[in-house]
Amino acid sequence: MIRQIIFWTIFLSVVEAAYGQKRYFPHYTTADGLPSNTVYKVVKDERGFLWLATSNGICRFDGHHFETFSLKGLVNDVEFIDIYIGKQGRIWFIPFSGDVLLYDGYTFQNGKDFFGTSFQSVQQIYEDDFGHVWIVKQAADIFRFHLSSRILTVIKGKAYSYKTIVNILSPHEVFVNDGYHCLELFSRKSLFSLPESFSRNRPRIIYHVDSLQYIYPSNSAICFYNAGKINTIQVPELPYKNTIFVNLHSKTVCVGTSDRGLFLFKMEGDKLSYVSNELPGRSITYTAPDNEGNIWIATYNDGLYCMSPQAAYQISNIGIYNTEPLSVGKLDRELLIGLNRGNIEIVVDNIPRKSIDFEKSYSVKPLTSRVKNIRIRPKAAWMSYENILYHYNGRTFKSYFINGNIKDIAFSDSLIFLATHHGAYISTENQLAECEIKPPFTTSKYHYLLSNHSDKRKINLERTTAIAYDPFEKRLWIGQTNGLMTFSHRKIDSTLKNNVVKPQIPDILPPALQNFKYRITALATLPDGSLVIGTTVAGIFFYRNRQLYSLSVEEGLSNNFVQSFFVSNDKTLWASTINGLNKIRIENVLQKKWQITVYNVSNGLATNVVNDVFVKNDSIWVATTGGVTFLKDISSSAKLPILVHITNVWADGHLTLVTPHLSIESKEEIRFNFYAISRQWAGNVRYRFRLSGNMFGSSSSYSQWSNTDEHTAVFTKLLPGSYRFELEAISKERGLLLGKTSLNFKVMMPWYLNPIIQGSLITSFCFALLTVLFMYYYRRERKARAFNEEFNELEKQAFRAQMNPHFIFNCLNAIQEFLLNNESEQAHRYLSQFAKLIRKSLDFTKHSSVCLTDEIDFLRLYIKLEQLRYLQPFRVEVNIHPSVKANEIEVPSLLLQPFVENAIRHGQLGRMREEGLLKIDFEFAEKYLYCTIDDNGVGLEFSQSAKTTLTKEHTSQGLDIVKKRIKLINQLSDESHSIDVFDKKHLNPPLRGTRVLMKLYTG
Repeated sequence: MIRQIIFWTIFLSVVEAAYGQKRYFPHYTTADGLPSNTVYKVVKDERGFLWLATSNGICRFDGHHFETFSLKGLVNDVEFIDIYIGKQGRIWFIPFSGDVLLYDGYTFQNGKDFFGTSFQSVQQIYEDDFGHVWIVKQAADIFRFHLSSRILTVIKGKAYSYKTIVNILSPHEVFVNDGYHCLELFSRKSLFSLPESFSRNRPRIIYHVDSLQYIYPSNSAICFYNAGKINTIQVPELPYKNTIFVNLHSKTVCVGTSDRGLFLFKMEGDKLSYVSNELPGRSITYTAPDNEGNIWIATYNDGLYCMSPQAAYQISNIGIYNTEPLSVGKLDRELLIGLNRGNIEIVVDNIPRKSIDFEKSYSVKPLTSRVKNIRIRPKAAWMSYENILYHYNGRTFKSYFINGNIKDIAFSDSLIFLATHHGAYISTENQLAECEIKPPFTTSKYHYLLSNHSDKRKINLERTTAIAYDPFEKRLWIGQTNGLMTFSHRKIDSTLKNNVVKPQIPDILPPALQNFKYRITALATLPDGSLVIGTTVAGIFFYRNRQLYSLSVEEGLSNNFVQSFFVSNDKTLWASTINGLNKIRIENVLQKKWQITVYNVSNGLATNVVNDVFVKNDSIWVATTGGVTFLKDISSSAKLPILVHITNVWADGHLTLVTPHLSIESKEEIRFNFYAISRQWAGNVRYRFRLSGNMFGSSSSYSQWSNTDEHTAVFTKLLPGSYRFELEAISKERGLLLGKTSLNFKVMMPWYLNPIIQGSLITSFCFALLTVLFMYYYRRERKARAFNEEFNELEKQAFRAQMNPHFIFNCLNAIQEFLLNNESEQAHRYLSQFAKLIRKSLDFTKHSSVCLTDEIDFLRLYIKLEQLRYLQPFRVEVNIHPSVKANEIEVPSLLLQPFVENAIRHGQLGRMREEGLLKIDFEFAEKYLYCTIDDNGVGLEFSQSAKTTLTKEHTSQGLDIVKKRIKLINQLSDESHSIDVFDKKHLNPPLRGTRVLMKLYTG
């Protein structure tokens, strides 16, 4: 703030003395990115951005780039007429029609979402220091919204067509503008009245300064109200009826009008003084300051202007009509400007007064006709026009003929040194008299001078480009197209005494300069004895204490092509380049300590190509290819660091609010958006950034500086930890640090990656897994035990089913009958077979499976015993296919006998009239044993209908036991045994009997 006050105080004092000059205003229109040339309001937010309300939307400006925001879905009208800066980063926008809009620093939302109700036709939004938002509607009441309680209060009162809040001292002391007065809202007490003829639709015409201090317009005047006292300054040019607003920036009062431009006033204490009227004829809608001391001017239908505190002015009529200023100098009050058309412009008080055309003074016209050099001495100015040297004392000109186009001029206390394309010339002012020429300068006289001119005072005859004299060592330095040469004072004295042409041999250059081969464009010596060398490609070199030090673009120079030098009285070096003017304040050449301030078009120069400069005190005159610019040296503004802001942080496409203690959940991608805010460095800003902190596991390149011209930095796959995002804004050409910022943030571990939670989850999982495994094995054991018990029980039941009591009883009766009939041998044989059958049955109960051969032997033995019981014999066929390897195949024990028993007993094979037949076949295919038990008995259906209750129960139990055994065997071994039993008459009606099909897996 203090610097800005200094800027504008100096600026206003300069403006008072600059009447008649054309002030330079950088101008921005739709061609530069503005959404519309009609800008209703411009304001500066807390971060330094400029916000503009235009007829075609809202945009934000960082000094170089206009960012227009898409408001699709939020508003129906893109014409915005007002902006108000709130608290805590809030910005309020008022459209021409529709609801208000709020920007919270990150996103936009409409007023209805914020207030809970919609406000139409809003005149003003005002946030006070007491937690309230005030809404002023056109021709309606004022509303007060409390931010904490979210309570909306209506302030009832007289409805005025136009009214705005001027300032709020407390929630119950509100001062408003009703179009007629400035009054307190609740008590209706008036502070002062506005002119009766004043337009009532100007809401911004009263500016609150401090406490009960206000500035407002009156009839052709500006008034300053201070606690009841009014200071009035009359300005006849001020059209008070068309005044749009009054603003105060530092000590500058800005009054905008609808048709007369901008009026500026200087405020000192409670006094106002008129300064100037700028941009006349334009409609000025509002003004706003920035952080670099500029004042931005919004206009209706003419875009945006910038008014710099450095007060740059273009001197009228210089640099137009194909004329280019090549040199500039100031003698007393007269500013001398040398042009490329062979004339000198004399300017007094920065206003052109007189023009001297050297080209018209002589009939001989040189090829180029340039006034190249202007050098100011205590009482005279020296200048060159090709091969003519001019002396001007403020009244008259003297001209001297020099054999060779003059490239540069230098002086000692008593000598004049000239660098020409025919060599370096040395002379005193008295010796120059013999070369003086007077008009008319005819062709014959020109040729006579060429043929009779003596080069006896030329110290060398080679082409030279620049010249400088070192008063400390009394040494002459001469620049050439390929390096330097130097002459001592002894050789200088010898040249002055020569009566014949006798060029001197240059001194041997110091080692540091012997390999110096650059084309030299300018030479100068500093008060400390340093030699300054300007080149076309390598910038500036300083020769000091036999050492050479460079200053180029890499060290901060605006460009490496140097046009000329000027050393001001405060020992500052000014370097003109093809890309701006460099002010170089040298602290220590040996340590390369210097401060560089660059002036270019952003500071008001007509172009960036600078030919020459002249500095006197704090006034600067700059000759550029586009004209001569006058400005004040307020270089402290260039030392201000520019503002650099991190505006947004995005995590995987989701916006995260930027806070001092930012925490972000670990994401695939984290993106930072940032801006540097500066008009001075507009378009010349580059960014560099890096991450510091927990880089373990993250890309190692993130800890290194990365450069970008964009406004975005992206990082991927950051591990959890604490980080610091460092951002610096640097100049593109010189790499100067312009400003910097940083942001500390934490990448939080997702809850599922937290070691404690992970440990708990792993422990819980392991416990659950162990529990499941325990329950699984426990149930499996129980199931296995139950299965084994059931299987064993079924085995026993199978055995019992084989040896049913009826069968045993019949066998014993048969043996008894054999004994009674004295058939002892037959009884003995039958008893032996019966015992053998019983023994085999007992052996089978010990094994879950037996060899197929043993099973077949058991069946044959059983069938023999059954045949002995029946009077009517039946025939039995047991067929074993060759593919069946009975000795190798294992089958479940006692599996076939129940079906054979059913075929004999229930098929009634021993009771039929015709011969009964029991046929048992065994075949093998693809790991399966196929067994068919076929009989020609009564059939399954007849047998079941003829059974008694006892035989039914026995038969059902036998078959059920076999089926359960097969089911358990299949479950236990994942085998696929199957049994099918059916009546043969279903296959062919004439057939009788039952058929059993068994499919047994053998592995």
